[in-house]
Amino acid sequence: MRTLITMTLMAVLAAPLAAREELVTLPKRDGVKLTIYNSVDLTLVSETRTLAFKEGANKLSFSWAGTLIDPTSVIFRAVEKPDELDVADTSFPRESNQMLVWTVNADKAGDYKVEISYFTSGISWSAEYIGVLTPEGNAMELTSNVTILNNSGEEYENATVRMVLGTIHLVENVAELANGAKKAQAMNRMRDATKNAEDAQAETRAEIIKEGLSEYYIYTVKTSKADGTETIPNGWAKSLQSFHVDNVPVEFVYTYNSRKYGTELRRVYSFVNDEAHNLGKEPLPGGVVRLYERKGNDGLGYVAALGTEYIPKGEEVKIVGDSDPNVTIEIKVMKYRRTNLNFRTKDEVKSLIGWDDVRDYVVVVKNFRGSAIKAEVTLNLSGDFEVAAADGTTLIHDSATTRKLKLNIPAGESSTSGFTLTVHNQENAKRGR
Repeated sequence: MRTLITMTLMAVLAAPLAAREELVTLPKRDGVKLTIYNSVDLTLVSETRTLAFKEGANKLSFSWAGTLIDPTSVIFRAVEKPDELDVADTSFPRESNQMLVWTVNADKAGDYKVEISYFTSGISWSAEYIGVLTPEGNAMELTSNVTILNNSGEEYENATVRMVLGTIHLVENVAELANGAKKAQAMNRMRDATKNAEDAQAETRAEIIKEGLSEYYIYTVKTSKADGTETIPNGWAKSLQSFHVDNVPVEFVYTYNSRKYGTELRRVYSFVNDEAHNLGKEPLPGGVVRLYERKGNDGLGYVAALGTEYIPKGEEVKIVGDSDPNVTIEIKVMKYRRTNLNFRTKDEVKSLIGWDDVRDYVVVVKNFRGSAIKAEVTLNLSGDFEVAAADGTTLIHDSATTRKLKLNIPAGESSTSGFTLTVHNQENAKRGR
């Protein structure tokens, strides 16, 4: 691993510098946190170490050679006994343009826990969810995997990985800002926001943080290790299992909507990120949700996939699957007539200026499966229309141009619904009547 923070006699430094600086051996990191801001390709790295300082002036050097660290973002602070450590100055040796040296004054000799934080580019994340449905399709095993891609030039051992989810308006294109005060201010705001989110979530048990125009959440990736950490090697993409839930209730409805899905019934699966679905402890990262179903001894069969945005607590996720040959729908016109003819006579010529088209429809859904199903039929209507349900049919007013049928159909049976659609044309339209 490339050592970024050194307190050692550095052979790589030119002799004059080595002669001037008295440095001591650096221990390994006590811990490191990676907070990844995917939207701006920046990761806030906070690493802690316990360092042995002598009384008086100590030299601490920081090198970013071969990495994507932004040297303008590097900050040193004492975590414990901050009143006894003071950064007297920061220098940039002429012999190396990829390092800095802090002069740190210690009131007393001893061990001090310190934090070095900085922003780096080249670390990103993506999320994937694998749902395996039960044979009945009413529940699933849900596994969340998060893949961390590290091309930053530095390996991070035993790191806690956090991802910033939601809408963030703290800074626009911070990576493109010129080096200087404006960029430093933007990065400091991101540091503060991260700390505020950590503090607030510790108090409110993972509530979304709202600040100004922002609504965001810091999601900590849970790993299989007891301490929740993972080593993220440089140049690797590492997939981490974030969680696994055995029994997530799923509802699936056979759905007809000609504008969205064509002329077939499609299986639409849904679950909710809430406690009733054994989820809801926190918002979930956006990613790809893939559903599979068990095929007896033949393994798994692919059902459907959906790319999702950040999933807040309480949000419903709907995944549109394929059609099922065991469930069919037929919508047909049983009777048509033209009524309420409206004529106008001019110069002894009689012309039709308004009429009503009336159609009686029947909707038949057949269930050849061995279990009961739910079906939802959306009727997309247009024009100046009126619609009336036949006896025994309940039509739901869904919107100004849609009506819905919600059906429960036992195994091996069919459902027949009917309605009459009247469309007023030309002068018979409401605007002309």
